[in-house]
Amino acid sequence: SSDVCSSDLWLATHPKGVLIYDPDTKHISPLFSDTVLQKKAGENNMQIYCDRDGIVWLTYWDNRGIYELLPYKPSVRFYPVKPNTKDSLNSGIGGIVPGDRNQIWLGTSGRPTIFNSNNGKFEVISEKDLKDIKGNDIYPIYIDTSRQKAWLYGSPQNLVYEMNITTRKCLPIKFRDGTKQFDTLNIEANLAQPYHNGLLVYDMNHGF
Repeated sequence: SSDVCSSDLWLATHPKGVLIYDPDTKHISPLFSDTVLQKKAGENNMQIYCDRDGIVWLTYWDNRGIYELLPYKPSVRFYPVKPNTKDSLNSGIGGIVPGDRNQIWLGTSGRPTIFNSNNGKFEVISEKDLKDIKGNDIYPIYIDTSRQKAWLYGSPQNLVYEMNITTRKCLPIKFRDGTKQFDTLNIEANLAQPYHNGLLVYDMNHGF
């Protein structure tokens, strides 16, 4: 599509070949993931031209001719589970909520995982950040990007925590009816919704 080359900056470099710079994410990526094709398309490249129809033309100073490229983004990309592998998805997904700009928070076994769609990397939140949370499985239920707060749910203890995304410090949330504190919660994490400056949750024992 035409917006691919209109928003990105295409660079003919040596010896890395044609590189694409995204000014929004400040991320640089090669034109092709195939290293052989990347080298062939970028070798002796003299100029790059993107026309108004979104077609990219590569020209060469060695009388090779002109390459015509039709930029597109794949409709599907698969991220397999790779246990104990850095920057990868380590386990199955039990929940998913949108985070801050191109981030997705995933509920995975044991600890939440943050997926960055810009670079395709997964970050498992460390155990030290979650040391104040009780529960074998911890899931994100809502992310407030403007206030930089995340609400997490610890199971099977059924407790809700508020995390400061910047500092990663977690504090338990206490639910009360007047002076009476609810200590037998059974919260449906997937029903949590933002409400004013806080969170509206559904507890099967007490209601909303």
